[in-house]
Amino acid sequence: MADVAARLLEAVRGLNASLDPSRVLVRVCEEAARLVDADRAGVFLGDPAAGFRLEAAYGVPGERIGEELRPDGLVEAVLKDGEPGSVGDELAVPIRWGRQLRGALTVSGVREPGPERLELLESYGELAAAACRNATSHQELALAARTDALTGCLNHAAMHESLQREFERSARHGTALSLVILDLDDFKRVNETHGHLAGDEVLRRVGQALRASVRAYDAVARYGGDEFAIIAIEAGEDTAAELAERALETIRRELASLGTRDVTAATAGVAEWRPGDTPSTLIARADRALLGGKHEGGRGSVLRSGRG
Repeated sequence: MADVAARLLEAVRGLNASLDPSRVLVRVCEEAARLVDADRAGVFLGDPAAGFRLEAAYGVPGERIGEELRPDGLVEAVLKDGEPGSVGDELAVPIRWGRQLRGALTVSGVREPGPERLELLESYGELAAAACRNATSHQELALAARTDALTGCLNHAAMHESLQREFERSARHGTALSLVILDLDDFKRVNETHGHLAGDEVLRRVGQALRASVRAYDAVARYGGDEFAIIAIEAGEDTAAELAERALETIRRELASLGTRDVTAATAGVAEWRPGDTPSTLIARADRALLGGKHEGGRGSVLRSGRG
């Protein structure tokens, strides 16, 4: 028993080296294989409605990560029954936290499979689940600190952090970078006519529309009040302007579905990063383009800084 406890303690120590969920999952697999003397290990996570996928593995080809759970296998049986199981040299145990079944830990190629090894893996699985829960909670708190609670977009501080990071990357690799600043037209009338709850709903819908309209690697932020920003990665001014046009059209459709007549569109200004720029100068150019769009291009338009 003392030897088993010592092995468990050593394995768990390896899980506490990081609070990054991806790294924790990889360590869970590595330590599980070492603990029961197995060749391979994997963690499947998900839920019964959406299905379960292989999220991390040890001794398994990398292209299998993200693979859906195969039907009629040991892991599926363990997830269905919520109980540990074994077939030949393969063992699997459920992973739970928050009183919910989150997935399963499986090992295969076990040198000496048997009830003792399965019991050991079950004890380890409970401790590994706690490490996964802690890492997930940390990630959620970190995300909440960077997210505007109303719109789900990056908040003002997170936007500046992201912009600084992309500035450094563009300077290092010479890649394009553009910033779009959007402002809702006549938004003040919504609050004055219908109240702040209606205004909040407009902002919430706009945030959703923007996140849905950009590319997966672009960043959307609530810049402040009824202003939003898009950090367009590897995009010159023309590409970013096209992206802004799509965003404005998405906003128009969303506001039309909401049925408000007080605010029906938004205006955007676009500026491209130039050598020697700072985040502040890029923001200032995009902001000037936005103002130009409201006065020269007409509300609901996109104006490029290069032309403003």
